[in-house]
Amino acid sequence: MEDTAIAGPTQWVMPMSHAQLRLWLLAELDAGQSPYNIVSALRLRGRLLPDSLERSLNRVVARHEALRTTFRLGEDGPVQVVHESRPVMIGRIDLEPWPEAERENELLRRVRAMVATPMDLIRGPLLHVVLYRLQENEHALVAVIHHVVADGWSLGVLADEVGRGYRAELDGRRAELPALAIQYGDYAIWQEEYLAGGVGETDLRYWREQLAGLPPQLDLASDHSRPARQRFCGRTLIVGMPGADAEAIRQFARDHDVSLYMVLLAVYAFLLGEHSGQKDIAIGSPIANRVRPELEPLIGFFVNTLVMRMRLARARTFRELLQQAQEVALEAYDHQQLPFEQLVDALAPERNLASSPLFQVMLVLQNASEDPLQLPGVDVSVLHIPRTSAMFDLTLGVIDGRDGFIFEWEYNTDLFYPARIERMAAQFVHLLRECCHAKDANLLELPHLPHAARSRPALTALRSGARRWHGDSVVTGFEAQARARPEALAVSAGEESLSYGELKALSDCLAMQLLAAGTQPGEVIAVCARPSAALIIAVLAVMKARGAYMPLDPSLPAERCRQMLAAAGATRVVGDEASFADLRSRIGSTAVSFLGSEPAALAAAADHDARWTAHPNDPMYVIFTSGSTGVPKGATVGHRGFMNLMAWYVDALD
Repeated sequence: MEDTAIAGPTQWVMPMSHAQLRLWLLAELDAGQSPYNIVSALRLRGRLLPDSLERSLNRVVARHEALRTTFRLGEDGPVQVVHESRPVMIGRIDLEPWPEAERENELLRRVRAMVATPMDLIRGPLLHVVLYRLQENEHALVAVIHHVVADGWSLGVLADEVGRGYRAELDGRRAELPALAIQYGDYAIWQEEYLAGGVGETDLRYWREQLAGLPPQLDLASDHSRPARQRFCGRTLIVGMPGADAEAIRQFARDHDVSLYMVLLAVYAFLLGEHSGQKDIAIGSPIANRVRPELEPLIGFFVNTLVMRMRLARARTFRELLQQAQEVALEAYDHQQLPFEQLVDALAPERNLASSPLFQVMLVLQNASEDPLQLPGVDVSVLHIPRTSAMFDLTLGVIDGRDGFIFEWEYNTDLFYPARIERMAAQFVHLLRECCHAKDANLLELPHLPHAARSRPALTALRSGARRWHGDSVVTGFEAQARARPEALAVSAGEESLSYGELKALSDCLAMQLLAAGTQPGEVIAVCARPSAALIIAVLAVMKARGAYMPLDPSLPAERCRQMLAAAGATRVVGDEASFADLRSRIGSTAVSFLGSEPAALAAAADHDARWTAHPNDPMYVIFTSGSTGVPKGATVGHRGFMNLMAWYVDALD
């Protein structure tokens, strides 16, 4: 069977859509990176005809101009170039020679490398397809396409039309597909005319009002400082929810006349509030934006991004928060045609290379395709490929399938350790269940989050106890918490984590060592450790021994360290062994004695149940300034002053 050639010139130039223009600019800015590659991976079991599959794919490429498009800088700015003929060759790689035990890992490694390879927008192609042979009658089909020419909806169109063409091939006929009314370039022209006509002014007025006063950034509790520039390094955590639980959530949405997305939005916003301490939360959300029937069968980049602004302070119960989510979402849908790129330009938020404008977190809901690709005689299933890039700080993707929910937590590894995201994922599932069961309960009274980094119930308890603790010490407060909730998470540092019970036992051991070494009340003890669990253990132990800790950075110049130790009269240092060794090698001979505090060294003796206290007038820590003369000067802060400040924070801040 011969394909009919497309009439017309070899190539022709079309304007870009607003979404394409922004992505092109970002791709130019982030040259050498691949955060804009999207992937579709399928496992195929059965008798497959690769040649028929390739011919079917190329008929789809011939049918959709977007798949034959590249981009270049024209005389009046960047444009898209549509090519008359751009056949796509399906790469074929045989992995069967690999040992069976290593085959899946090798497949995953190759697919990840394929996804991570940047595409050339000028030369193309912007669609790469590889068929991996795993064994007789088992393959993996992987398609990677640049976001500038396709979106999630497009992948469904691609799978449907390839499947139709393949079935027609087996029947010895040509697939009969309805003619496309327009191509993507026509849409780009129509969008420009639509916006130039002033129709978008109504949408712009709405978004100006809706986003007025929006905080510039959502500051989630992170494990690392934000880099000066985004590197898009990411990882994905996948968590499932069984079908019965998922159906209960769907039924809850139906009972309250809201969509599943609105339920997820309310719970996600609440969780983000818990982890940021902020009550004004902006969440990005993609929308298909195929507002006309002519756009539905097209492959192209139509998706728009909406900003869902959730004001947590306006809701007392989850029912009220859900009602707010419904109102926010419906209004956003009514004003979805204003391109996100134009909204950003109009609002002109403070821009930086460290984070995305307007929002830094995203929520995506998608329905799992029951049959992602239909090929006669072949069983097709989705092959999940964890991403190694992240467009935003955190993206929660929810796949609504017949077997339940799949939650895909894509996170920026420059900001978060896996352990923190694992806890957030567990908290989200916990909240999703609890909020639906206790929809009329006060949000402050919801059951405690498991290992919550910051929970409103804990905040409420602190608020009510602030006056009681007023004038007391940090040690007393810590001991009370350790007795009340010994299993609660107290410290998280990378892969390390300690409960309050564990932290108490380990700090007890070190405190006893300090006392046995002759530590006196009010004595200044230097704490020299990298950010770690050992650092927190050391600080607590010094306070339990009624000493005052002095933070000592081992990377400071040796003379500065000696001056600080001498000025404070510190004759002991506690901390981790690596920092000790570095400090000792640089400051030379000194009267300072080093007392280790590695958790492993303390664990053997971590069975004490001592009760500790500290006097409100005891010094808590000594902090040094540079001094006006260049000589370090120490300032002492006591327990009473510190607790006064904490009580004010709890009472005055939200």
